Amino acid sequence: MRSVSSQTHNDFEWLLINDGGELPQLPNEYTDQLNFRLINLEKIQGRGGAANTGLQEATGKYCLFHDDDDTLQPNALTELADCLDASTDAVGVICGYEVINEANISRSGNRNPTLVIPSAPPTLMDLAYSNSLLTISTLFHRQLAIEVGGIKANLEALEDWDLWLRLMLKGDFAVVQKNLCTQYIHSADGPAGTAQSTPEQHNLARIKIINHYLRQDIANGQYGIGH
Repeated sequence: MRSVSSQTHNDFEWLLINDGGELPQLPNEYTDQLNFRLINLEKIQGRGGAANTGLQEATGKYCLFHDDDDTLQPNALTELADCLDASTDAVGVICGYEVINEANISRSGNRNPTLVIPSAPPTLMDLAYSNSLLTISTLFHRQLAIEVGGIKANLEALEDWDLWLRLMLKGDFAVVQKNLCTQYIHSADGPAGTAQSTPEQHNLARIKIINHYLRQDIANGQYGIGH
């Protein structure tokens, strides 16, 4: 919440999706903001269902999914929105990021981040092979995401990858070649709590997505992203 509230961009709405958990006690310094809205889901819908609720409830032109343990630099939304405004044919925009894996944190507290700065947009072929985009580093057209089917609620992991593939069937991503955010990777038994999804969930989701698109290609008698 500190990450979002510190943004220099001042024209955005902020939806916090509580996925069937206990009602959170939130500091007034955040909830008193006019652009803040808490959405409490009565039943747990999972990552995909919760994300899709936010996508449907939002009213803005662009959207960015912010996991609860990642962070944005203060100028992130400004840089991403300005780039997407200027890239009229793009379906979204990606930026550079750093990854901090708790398994690599030294005893002295050194976080040993891995920095990734994309030099060019992903090709559809590369993205179909593996997911190279992060939710925290990707701003996209909200209405277009809804038109291509939104987030699939039946995916426990890689639900963003499935959306990126369908968006890229409509166009390319633009790039901001700057580090604007941080992703944290937790192990299931690490000091920061449990990981949001396990390697097994990622593998099963990857198999489900690949098989879905391959079946689609075979049924249509053509080569596509499944191939």
